[in-house]
Amino acid sequence: MLSSYRWGPYSIPGPPPTQTSSDHPSTEQGPNGYEYSPRTPFASPTEEMKTCLICGDRATGLHYGIVSCEGCKGFFKRSVCNRRVYRCLREKNCMMSRQKRNRCQYCRLLKCLQVGMNRKAIREDGMPGGRNKSIGPVKLTDEDIERIMTGEEYEREDMLAGRTPGEQTGSPTRSDGISDQFSPTSMGSNTNFSPEAIERFTFPGPSPSGDGGAQPPLPRDPYNGRPREAYKPRKNRRSSSQSSIQQLPPMTMLPEIEVLIIAEPEEPLTLPFLLPSDKPSNYSEIFELLCMLMDRLIHHQVQWVKRLPFACKLTVQDITALISSTWCETILLAALHSQPPAVFADLAVLLNNYIPSEEELRRFGQTGLEIIDKASAMVSKYQLLRVSVQEYLCIKVINFLNPDAGDLVDPAVVEELSQQHYYVLHDHVQLNNNLASDRFRALLLLLPDVRFLARKIRDVSFDNAPLLFKAIMHSCCPQVKQVNPLFVSTA
Repeated sequence: MLSSYRWGPYSIPGPPPTQTSSDHPSTEQGPNGYEYSPRTPFASPTEEMKTCLICGDRATGLHYGIVSCEGCKGFFKRSVCNRRVYRCLREKNCMMSRQKRNRCQYCRLLKCLQVGMNRKAIREDGMPGGRNKSIGPVKLTDEDIERIMTGEEYEREDMLAGRTPGEQTGSPTRSDGISDQFSPTSMGSNTNFSPEAIERFTFPGPSPSGDGGAQPPLPRDPYNGRPREAYKPRKNRRSSSQSSIQQLPPMTMLPEIEVLIIAEPEEPLTLPFLLPSDKPSNYSEIFELLCMLMDRLIHHQVQWVKRLPFACKLTVQDITALISSTWCETILLAALHSQPPAVFADLAVLLNNYIPSEEELRRFGQTGLEIIDKASAMVSKYQLLRVSVQEYLCIKVINFLNPDAGDLVDPAVVEELSQQHYYVLHDHVQLNNNLASDRFRALLLLLPDVRFLARKIRDVSFDNAPLLFKAIMHSCCPQVKQVNPLFVSTA
């Protein structure tokens, strides 16, 4: 029940420290702008056991013929096993270092091949362990590397093996060269929604994707390489409640954005019940409706998380902790973007017919007035930015992947995923806007405002939920102002 919800303050730490040049390992400028270790690529293991030849991070041994770190080892294995074909958004000369290695997957794989990582050393079944410990580094020509990077080599190998291209092992899959590096974790939240209220929705543990049944080969997920549903044209895909996601303006669409659109729940969110619109609604009716709506909103969030492409990388405990600490911000973002529009339109009408009593207004107090002021300012900023659906989805995921959430089992995984979507948003803005840097910064600055407002909301007793929702709807949703420009009506 809603009585078990916890509403408490949370801290807002300062911004993360700025990376300086001293954080970077010693490197030299190599061909095509790459940062190379000053050591020779094929030095003996005893000389090279400390530095990864790809990114300069601490090496853990010989992997697929060269000395490398666990991160580059895993990246190379995933890229080869899943036959990835990446795309560089820049000029195929991105810098490679520990801090920057994940910003461009294309250039990272290119560097792996250039320094001699051997595809033949990877076991065909994808299991841990090299196929042949005696296989060393390989010297590839520029033409060989180009064929691998474009996927032509995989198709040629299929033909030589007597298979049609893509049979058994899967066709080469495309992915943009954008990923992780840094995330805006300066605004944290340790206030939790009751975990019991979330766990009762029986969220399943990480499991392989796939719904069963004989299906043709599917494209592979750009996050984990597993087959997933192919991206279909947006029209006629979503339900009527998500029509705004269908009608996207023409723009360059990144694969990472496409899978976030697919992850939006198919089942439309609706109000639990409707009240007569021809007479005022009382406190008890609105309170009961909001309690049931909160349950539906949390259930809807759980369904959304289950459909996210990286859900299999998170433990059930971490998923529960993340939903517990970010549910309020997620609802606020949905209200700002009026997603789904039908729910907020119906709720606006009901709240317009609700007139709070003087006692409710007194209980609302100064905190309630601060919420109204802050929400009004935030909505003005949001509308001024004209935030697109793609940007909204990225911000929602970045907010959800909060490594500062309490009770996380593996915050490093959460931070890595957050970093990935930080750069997805960055490159989406760069591709589709002329003033990319200013807009990107402005979009990120929405998160501190949302989290501050969520903290204020948690300070209010849920007994004031009807008036609280009326204030938020009035400030965040244009439907309310269209119905009734006055926040508090008088009899």
